[in-house]
Amino acid sequence: MENLKKLRKESKLTQLEFSKKFNLSLRGYQDIENDINQTSYENLIKFADFFNCSVDYLLGHQTQNVLYLDSLTDEQKDAVELIKQLDDRQVLKVIGYIERIKDTPFEEVVSKLLKKEE
Repeated sequence: MENLKKLRKESKLTQLEFSKKFNLSLRGYQDIENDINQTSYENLIKFADFFNCSVDYLLGHQTQNVLYLDSLTDEQKDAVELIKQLDDRQVLKVIGYIERIKDTPFEEVVSKLLKKEE
């Protein structure tokens, strides 16, 4: 399952870490990821829930990973609504800003924003 492998790597999880998270043997998980063995419907649903994607995407029947808005917090939904109102240039600025602050402690981000308002 190429998309499962892709999502696992994007999440920076090793095969061992992922297999432990779902109570699978490492070999069993490797066989699933490499299409040697199939997994249960229950596992597919658990994987899809974990990655907030559809089972179809995991199985390769859907070419794009779809973002399900009901999986977002209210704050994330508000951010999406605001971003929808921006033009492409503004969206790129927001993406750049997010990239800069995503590894910054929340208190530091708030402090910088408050200083800019003064």
